[in-house]
Amino acid sequence: MKRFIVILLILIPVFTIAQDQDFSKISTDHIEFRHNGMYVLGGWAVTNILGSGYMMSQTNGWHFRFHQMNVFWNVVNLGIAAGGVGFTQSQDDITGLEAYEQYADFGKILLFNAGLDLAYMATGLFMQERAKNVSKRKDMLKGYGKSIILQGGFLFLFDAVLYGLNQSKMQEIFNAENIELSLTGNMMNFSLYF
Repeated sequence: MKRFIVILLILIPVFTIAQDQDFSKISTDHIEFRHNGMYVLGGWAVTNILGSGYMMSQTNGWHFRFHQMNVFWNVVNLGIAAGGVGFTQSQDDITGLEAYEQYADFGKILLFNAGLDLAYMATGLFMQERAKNVSKRKDMLKGYGKSIILQGGFLFLFDAVLYGLNQSKMQEIFNAENIELSLTGNMMNFSLYF
C-alpha cells in the first residue's frame, strides 16, 4: 500500500506538469476505442441471432438447442453492446491522470470479464459431460454446453484482444508524457525524461 501511495504522489504531479498535451483528445480516443469494441460485440451478436435464428428452423435435437442458446446469449450481448455505446461519454476537461485512469479501469473490467469467460467455458464443458450421464434433457445440456463454450471462447478472445490494445493505448499516454514505467518481478522502475 505504501508503494501505491508513493507511486501516486510521483505520478500526480507528473501528469499535471504537461499542460500542452490534449488529454480531452485522449479521452475522446478512449471513448471511440470502447465504442469500436462494442460495435464488434454487436456485430457478433447480430450475426449469431440471425444465423442461429434461421438454423433453429432447420435443425432439431441438440443442434436446435445449440442454436437456441446462441440466440439467447447474443440477445444479452446485443444489449451490452448497445448499452456500452450509449452510456459512455467524453470529457472535455481531463487531466493526464484521469485519461490514464480511464484506460486502467477499462483494463480491469476486461480482465474480470476474461475470468468470467473462462468460467463460462468450464460451465459449458460441465454441461457436455453431464449430458453423457443423463437421459432427461440430454439434448439441451449438450447443445447449450457447446454453445456456451463457443460464446465463452469468443468473449475470451475478444476481451484478450481489447486488453492488449488497451495496454498499448496506456503506454502511448506514458510515451506522450516521456514517462516510462516497467514492472519486473516485485520491482517497479519509473523514469521521467525531459
